[in-house]
Formats: sequence, structure tokens, C-alpha cells
Amino acid sequence: MYFLHKLLWELRRDPALAARFRDDPDGVLDGYELDPAERAAIAARDFRTLYDRGANPYLLYFCALQIGVSRADYYEQLRVARPAGPTGPTGPSELTEPAELAGNTEGRTLDG
Repeated sequence: MYFLHKLLWELRRDPALAARFRDDPDGVLDGYELDPAERAAIAARDFRTLYDRGANPYLLYFCALQIGVSRADYYEQLRVARPAGPTGPTGPSELTEPAELAGNTEGRTLDG
């Protein structure tokens, strides 16, 4: 994650680097030790995947703007609901209290 954050920061701060990235993303990405999933996501401008992986939202947002992604497109990506997966649910779910904390063996919802 360090090298991804470094890339995002440098793209945000350096307009010449951002311009190079727009023209030749692979050439820029070759200079950073990104894992394959990070590299594929940033090359595809898949900010939702980077966000889901834990990238700093501030850095993602300003990097996106700097490399030519519109604000509307950026926010649309982040609003897309993703199905529950290994990182957990992305939408509302019923929260339950463990039975041992609820004082019974059936458990109960936190709503009441």
C-alpha cells in the first residue's frame, strides 16, 4: 500500500507526471513497486477497487482529478454497490448481538 499511496501523492502533486500517466500509464507504473492488483486497478482507473483495498480516499480523489477523471465519474464509481465478499458486506445488513452478550442462547438483533 505504501507504493500505491506514494504514486497517488506524486500524481496529485506533479502535473507533468500526471500528464505522462495519461499518455503512458504503463511507463509511469514501471517506476513503482505496486502489487499486480493495484497496478491493474490504477491503470484501468478503477478507483472503487483501490478504495475497497484500503487506499486513502483523499489521495484517490485528487489523483483521479489530476489524471483527467471527472468528479462525477469518480463519485459514480464509489457509489456502485458491491456484493458481499471476503472483505465484508458493502450494504446495510441486520446486525446481531452474540448470544452470550445478549443473555440468551438465541441471539437478538441490536434493534431491540
